[in-house]
Amino acid sequence: MEVDEQIDDELYNRQRYVLGDAAMSKMSKSDVLVAGVSGLGVEIAKNIALAGVRSITLQDTVAASNMDLSTNFFLSEADVSAGRNRAEACAPRLAELNPYVKIKTETAKPFAELPLAYFDQFAVVVLVGQPLEVQQRVDAHCRENKVGFLACSVHGLMAYAFADLGDSFIVYDTDGEECKELLIGGVTQASGAIVKALPYERHFFEAGDMVRFKEVGGMQDLNSGVYEVTAVPNPNSFAINADTSKMPAHTNGGIVVQVKKQVTMSFDPLSESLKKPKLLMYDTAKPDAPAALHCALLACDRLAATRGGRGPAPWDREDADAAVALARQFNAELKLFTETPELLSLVRTVAQTWAGAFQPLAAFLGGVVAQEALKAVTGKFSPLQQWLYADFAEVAPLERDSPQCRPDGSRYDAQRVCVGGATLDKLLQAKCFMVGAGAIGCEMLKNLVLMGVSAGANGHITVTDPDLIEKSNLNRQFLFRPSDLQKPKSTTAAKAALAMNPAAKITAVLDKMEPASETKYPDAFYGSLDAVVNALDNVNARMYMDARCLANERPLLESGTLGTKGHVQCIVPHITESYASQRDPDTHDVPLCTIHSFPNNMDHCIQWARDRFEKAFATTVKDIIVAFEDPNFVAKTAQSGIAQHVMVHRMLKQLNNQPKTVDDCIKLARLKFQSFFYNSARHLLTAFPLDMKTKEGELFWASPKRAPTPIVFDPSNATHLQCVRSTAHIFATVYGIKVDKQLLSDAHLTKVVSAVAVAEFKPKAGKRIITEKDGKEQKEKEEIVHSTLPTDQEWDAMLTQLTVLLDANRSLKLNPQQFEKDDDSNGHVDFVWSVANTRAQVYGIAPGDRVTAKRIAGNIIPAIATTTAAVSGLVMGELVQVKWNEFIFPSSTHFGLSHQRR
Repeated sequence: MEVDEQIDDELYNRQRYVLGDAAMSKMSKSDVLVAGVSGLGVEIAKNIALAGVRSITLQDTVAASNMDLSTNFFLSEADVSAGRNRAEACAPRLAELNPYVKIKTETAKPFAELPLAYFDQFAVVVLVGQPLEVQQRVDAHCRENKVGFLACSVHGLMAYAFADLGDSFIVYDTDGEECKELLIGGVTQASGAIVKALPYERHFFEAGDMVRFKEVGGMQDLNSGVYEVTAVPNPNSFAINADTSKMPAHTNGGIVVQVKKQVTMSFDPLSESLKKPKLLMYDTAKPDAPAALHCALLACDRLAATRGGRGPAPWDREDADAAVALARQFNAELKLFTETPELLSLVRTVAQTWAGAFQPLAAFLGGVVAQEALKAVTGKFSPLQQWLYADFAEVAPLERDSPQCRPDGSRYDAQRVCVGGATLDKLLQAKCFMVGAGAIGCEMLKNLVLMGVSAGANGHITVTDPDLIEKSNLNRQFLFRPSDLQKPKSTTAAKAALAMNPAAKITAVLDKMEPASETKYPDAFYGSLDAVVNALDNVNARMYMDARCLANERPLLESGTLGTKGHVQCIVPHITESYASQRDPDTHDVPLCTIHSFPNNMDHCIQWARDRFEKAFATTVKDIIVAFEDPNFVAKTAQSGIAQHVMVHRMLKQLNNQPKTVDDCIKLARLKFQSFFYNSARHLLTAFPLDMKTKEGELFWASPKRAPTPIVFDPSNATHLQCVRSTAHIFATVYGIKVDKQLLSDAHLTKVVSAVAVAEFKPKAGKRIITEKDGKEQKEKEEIVHSTLPTDQEWDAMLTQLTVLLDANRSLKLNPQQFEKDDDSNGHVDFVWSVANTRAQVYGIAPGDRVTAKRIAGNIIPAIATTTAAVSGLVMGELVQVKWNEFIFPSSTHFGLSHQRR
């Protein structure tokens, strides 16, 4: 990935790892229209704004009403009282989300009266809640003029989305997954070559994948060209469409790399798709529901068209009967599903709740449609083909003709129509505990207060999060603004949520949930709750909360995201499995010897550089600080025995070479370079010469091992200079030396390093080299490790010297460094990037980019706002369904926004 300097990495770095720079560059040049600023419309606009398009135009001529307040989080009761236009009221609040996105409004004419040429200025048009007749007219024009078209709506307990991106829409990356790489063990000489992985390795390629080869020994012609995987006979091998029968035999090495295929997709126009819909199955438990919902949409839209735009009235028996009859007529014509009492009941529920808008569906679909809009402008990920229907019919009230299901003029009318007054009252009185106020936490807190949770006399929400707000949070955690940086997440989120619904009651705390917190949060606290919502980002905290909820028999809503993937797990004691019932499969840990001595890809080099950072700027520095503070440190170390010799050796080295000036730091950095990239390679080749063979007669330096090449420092090499610059910069920070940028310029660095006396390499007796922890090289490793131990006399001398140096330097103020990925001025990421790339040069590995180095070294989890929003909507729906509806239908959901095809 090439780094685009125009991208604000501090703001977008989590999203950048999902979408990539090419897609984000396209987004920054794209204009989007969102027509209809209902709750769903503002959810879509919010997510697109956070993502970072050039502009969003909000089109709406409707005044804010009470029916908006439980779904549109940017509208207030004051807006309703003043009769403000929804677009005009939301625009300035939406503009606060992203300084790079311009928010415009179009409120002069109703949508149906806009000239068709108006839509030509946009990359994608999103219609929210528009009649099907209007949608068809606009879609036809957009197809003709190469404008992406999306239509969607939430009607009661049903929601839908439709996508039409034309006859030939190009998808550049269908799934967004990283290209797979594999070290190969052999290639057969045949008309359809078989490629074998190394013994006991799996390849994970599928038929139809495109691949290329590099560094293949012997069969070198294979290194040019792109091939298709034609068959996968077993997990260790695959066939390709290459004739290798006349090529030289494969001798050694080689890497096979997946190549992304460009795909051209064709979409049906809405006018045709209404009759022959391509339906996505959103719930495997309800395979026929999408077809029934499609007919329900056609029926209710037809009813509205014949009555001046008024759809079925809330819980009106005659209107519901008419809608069901129309739906059956459409189904008789289109033959989409086999009628059953359950499916006809679903159609009736859609009609009865048509006038409402279930808030969880608005949140869910807002994430989905926003991502579809981004796909339309970038070609990143597979677009929706072509209809998505979703419903939460399970939460509909049992007493379906009761007045308690009809609007009563409150801010919760849109929800009352969907779930009924009895369930709504339970929500108002609910007591919830939300753990985490980050990305999912912000969305969930918004959902909770819009639904009225805690707004009753006995209701309450407690939210906890010990973290402070950072700039990178602003890209996904929409309750925070730039003025909130370094403020607590929990208190800031609570304040923003209360602005959305002043009747909510929220207590925000900064507590970390762990065994130490059980005094403040005893069993009695959990026993008082109606539900617990996890919005966490680590497994240990999830396991702890799972155990506490199980012990106290409280429902737990668990969720998480990874890029475009999301999951929701509803945990009800005695009914469902718990979070701890299943564990993720073990990760494929890289052996220590691979990282330290035998790297074969860039990830290994980055991990090695990250380890160098800890050893040089943190671990040893902290040991010295401890020794300064403890007068008995040397005596305790002596009691611990000679096994502490590595720590003592590093402390002595650091104390003997402490810099006093920036130039001293530069000299020290130059010597580190020599140690890292020249001496270490020479030591490795001394221990294992290039012609060395194993006991089996095979070359030691055979795939997957790469023989190192010692690197001589080159001041004209920008990466080498960056190594020295960042190392010197961090050393200066550790020793409290003020850094003048001029002293770290290329010219000054070159001048100083040219005067550094670098000792000639001499192999060290007993130099420790980490090789395989088991297997062929075990004997060599044991011999080397054993010889590194100092004699008793040498050990005593080391301790004596340490005592002297500690006494002489106790006034020294050291600043151990904690790796900080989000501050580009500290040199931390630059150190890892430049050191990793120079390490890659030593082993003949292709260099990597700074963005990837930052992600791996900083353990950054790729994340986007759209997935978070979609997950939060599903969580809220489960929360209503599990705890406050009379029937319990808990479920777990896994989804991906990158690949929505039939």
